[in-house]
Amino acid sequence: MKASHAKILSLSFVCLVVLAGSLCYAQPRQRGGVYGDWEVKQTFNDREFVSIISFGRDREGNMTGQWISLFGVSDLQEIKREENQVSFMQVMRFGDQERKSNFKGAFDLEKGVLTGTLTGENGERTIEGKRMPRIPSTVGIWNLTLTMGEREIPSVLVISADKEGQLQGKWESQRGESTISDVQFENRTLTFKRISTYNDQQRESTFEGTFSREGGLEGMLKSERGEIAVKGVREGADLIGQWDLVMTSERGESKQRLVVYPDLSGRYGAMPVKLRLEEGQLRFDNKMQFGDREFEMNFAGKLQEEKLVGELKTTMGTSKFIGTKRQFMGRQRPQQQ
Repeated sequence: MKASHAKILSLSFVCLVVLAGSLCYAQPRQRGGVYGDWEVKQTFNDREFVSIISFGRDREGNMTGQWISLFGVSDLQEIKREENQVSFMQVMRFGDQERKSNFKGAFDLEKGVLTGTLTGENGERTIEGKRMPRIPSTVGIWNLTLTMGEREIPSVLVISADKEGQLQGKWESQRGESTISDVQFENRTLTFKRISTYNDQQRESTFEGTFSREGGLEGMLKSERGEIAVKGVREGADLIGQWDLVMTSERGESKQRLVVYPDLSGRYGAMPVKLRLEEGQLRFDNKMQFGDREFEMNFAGKLQEEKLVGELKTTMGTSKFIGTKRQFMGRQRPQQQ
């Protein structure tokens, strides 16, 4: 039993390191408090392992935390914080084995870093972490409908953000792709300039629209030829957010986390994944070669009565999962202290 667990852990650790380094996405830089997600790294046996420490608060205002990795999610215990100092106990379970480690560290909120040491039965390891900034809520794929009299014209607006958090856009329609510039978002209002080309003629227009709390976009596209009403619906809106997964396999039950970001990038555990929507299912696939060994991971889930239900197939077996979207108090992902 122990040898089997060791083999599984060894392969999983390697997969985590390779995936975390090869599948990354751009997110804007942003300052914040101690609450939210911190990507942390540690070195063990000359290998770098990536995890996420997620800090939050319960309804009574007490600090809570989770350690998130490819192996699953574990709740942090005995969390203590005094000014910029923090300590807690980490409990990791692998089958019938349990390992406890103690963390002591400090935040540098100006730099957005967390450093400390994790001490357990395998000795002491240095932990280095950085805040994971949030992707702007406007980012994503918006399916638009332009109304011109009795005609309805479909278009697609794709909004992205660069490493500095500056918004960029792309407009696609039956007539081709239009150039989008000067993308701004303030007080729930989105504005930008659009240049379209038709029959070798360029036409310039401006857009101003507002986002509803239900996730819709509504506004006007204005040019010298008049105004056009625009309505938009975000692709994958019901899937965006944090999902707490209960995984069930022949090895038992475990917890995992899937985060679906507004641009449909994501994190499974601490691992960045490239998500896609296919026939009503949310999917991602990973395939790696390690010498003569190949490791595959195929995730597929769909919404059923507000639950995310599906299967995760890997080289080591199949797990069924049921996911519940986490409802945060106040902001969707609390970042401020």
